[in-house]
Amino acid sequence: MKQKIALLVVCSAGIAWASGDWSGARSKADDFKSKAEQLVRELPNETRKVVTAACTATDDDRGRAASDAASNARSRINDKYNELERIERDAIDKLEHVDDKDHKDEARRLADDIKSRWSKIGDTTRDTRNGSDRLVDYLKRGSNALHEHNGRCDAKDISLDAGHAMCLVASGDTCKVVELSADSSRAIDKARDRASRYRSQLERELQRKDKGEGSDVLRRLISSRSDFAKCKRFEVRVDCYKQCPEIDSDNRVRESSPSWREGC
Repeated sequence: MKQKIALLVVCSAGIAWASGDWSGARSKADDFKSKAEQLVRELPNETRKVVTAACTATDDDRGRAASDAASNARSRINDKYNELERIERDAIDKLEHVDDKDHKDEARRLADDIKSRWSKIGDTTRDTRNGSDRLVDYLKRGSNALHEHNGRCDAKDISLDAGHAMCLVASGDTCKVVELSADSSRAIDKARDRASRYRSQLERELQRKDKGEGSDVLRRLISSRSDFAKCKRFEVRVDCYKQCPEIDSDNRVRESSPSWREGC
């Protein structure tokens, strides 16, 4: 008989724990809060990775780099969000089934707090989880910065055998081949290589002119601006820009105007 009573007590305790254990519900709620705080901290870090990827890419790769980084961020944040959603549901279920009279009201307040936090996290992470292109579109605007800076050029987008020279400046005997680039080492190196190729061809054109052979390229330049007739040599210059927004701890994007460095 004693064994039956003991077994009944154990079973009854097990049922009570399963249906309304306050300690277990509070533990699950604490787990949710901890994971929620981790996700909130991680979100701006993931957004900064998108910015860094775009701002260290070459101009040609800028849009692709931003899109790829945004896709990776979306995957990582969605994984954490889905995990947190499972914990949230489990915590709410346990809290709503707490039958301990001393903690029933506290369990209800805790459940309301979790629901409120969960709603805010959904709003905060929505753009990243859904793959919003707002930040990516902003990061692609580097081409706008190039067009604005091009206003300082005496000749633009000049067709050469080596490609299209973005910007030429007539400045007395020594004229300039100016390439415009994002302010990153890879982008600057590529821009300098391009400018060097253009300079080599333009100096060959000058040699042809000196020999009396004529040069269609130089004729086109001089017709666009007579000062190019004074060129005796060309030198290379790379001007570079930064247009990288700041991401605050709340994952808000603070847009910025492009800043330029001359002679990078």
